Amino acid sequence: MKTANLELRIGNESGAEKHIELLVVENEGRPAKVLFSIVWEDTELREWLSENQKAILNEELPSIAPQASCIAESVACFYDKEPDPAEVEFDVMHAYRTKHGFRFAMRGANIPDIYVGSFRGNHQVSVMENGRPFWSLVSLEGLFSRIV
Repeated sequence: MKTANLELRIGNESGAEKHIELLVVENEGRPAKVLFSIVWEDTELREWLSENQKAILNEELPSIAPQASCIAESVACFYDKEPDPAEVEFDVMHAYRTKHGFRFAMRGANIPDIYVGSFRGNHQVSVMENGRPFWSLVSLEGLFSRIV
């Protein structure tokens, strides 16, 4: 599978709220998938990316997560496990999600549960859509170039 670019586009509107998009972009520059498009404050998102850059680039999914096709599906399967995982396992998975899930970067925003990180040695972005996973191998340069 070809690697696409994960791009964060933040508008240059004056004021606190900006038009923010997260896209999977093919090498030819065409958006292959818009993961979210929202008007929101960008400060928390930039801070979250800065604080979690090392984890996003290097940290693999915890070994307690079930094997699946992508990060988002593994996380979803973890929370669907019967019997319920132990509290320690919940804590480990929650800690992972806080560093890799965009909902933690944009608390209160109505965006999908999107995850980005290292998965089986490659960088990946993934999301569950109507019970089915979407994932793409990605380069993260376009994500972190926007945190300055």
